[in-house]
Amino acid sequence: MIETRSLRAGYRGRDVLHDVSVSFPPNCVTVLLGPNGCGKSTLLRTVLGLQPAAGGEVLVDGTPLGELSPGELARRAAYLPQSRGVPNISALRMVLHGRFPYLSYPRRYRPEDYQMVQKALNWVGAGELAGRILKNADYYAAYGGGVTFSGGEPLMQAAFLGEVLRLLPGVHCAVETSGYCQPSLFQEITALLDYVIMDIKLFDETRHRHFTGVSNRLILQNALGLCEGQIPFVIRIPVIPGVNDTDENYRQTAAFLSGARNLVRVEFLPYHKTAGAKYSMAGMEYQPQFDPEGSIHISQEIFGEYGIRSVIL
Repeated sequence: MIETRSLRAGYRGRDVLHDVSVSFPPNCVTVLLGPNGCGKSTLLRTVLGLQPAAGGEVLVDGTPLGELSPGELARRAAYLPQSRGVPNISALRMVLHGRFPYLSYPRRYRPEDYQMVQKALNWVGAGELAGRILKNADYYAAYGGGVTFSGGEPLMQAAFLGEVLRLLPGVHCAVETSGYCQPSLFQEITALLDYVIMDIKLFDETRHRHFTGVSNRLILQNALGLCEGQIPFVIRIPVIPGVNDTDENYRQTAAFLSGARNLVRVEFLPYHKTAGAKYSMAGMEYQPQFDPEGSIHISQEIFGEYGIRSVIL
């Protein structure tokens, strides 16, 4: 069991966690719920020794965290952050990585490693989640609903997502995604879906790279696959003042989507200032490259010219 006693932690001398005492019992799933910036990730990183505590105590099976060697701690706990990309491998292969601390060089898996991994997958596998969803399948069907996988970014857990989807025959399944992944992976997952909600933040690649840090080529390639495919989909535009709320961006996006037979609509999602809350809680100053107080320009008329229905959320 991992537990904390009066734990404090934060950034740059400012606490994000204050006097937190919590336990993570073995053989069960513990869920941390809270808004962005409340300290969920900070707590996980601190109890695993990935960042120092400012006060209090962390115990792992009764032993103070500081008394465990890296190898001892790795054999008792693992951390898979959502912010890290997941390679296109099976869930079994991913879980096998957790056996690394038990292997000597050159890390060749043994029969007992596969046995332990299969036991873990059976305990918290796709079957359990699918079973919970299927319990309410009749209710979903009666009201024309289903299940939507969101996040974060669900495609960062693509192996697990694919396994769950395959266990949900007859259940209407949708996903909310940025579309930033390899096209082969995108096609594999969308082939299992009934509905897709996907972002196109900026059409211009240079500006997209400037504001997000990555190219939009994969995103547009995957969006083109939706345009040419048979799955109903929605394109969502998070509207940021002075960044992507221009007629030029709207027209480029509308022209790209024009003629897509299964495009249901385009949704405009206006920027809201609460996005900066996480910075202050981490002791950082929120300095966006745009004016958060600026007015937002939305042109539904441009999309109407291309025969595309649009709504403002």
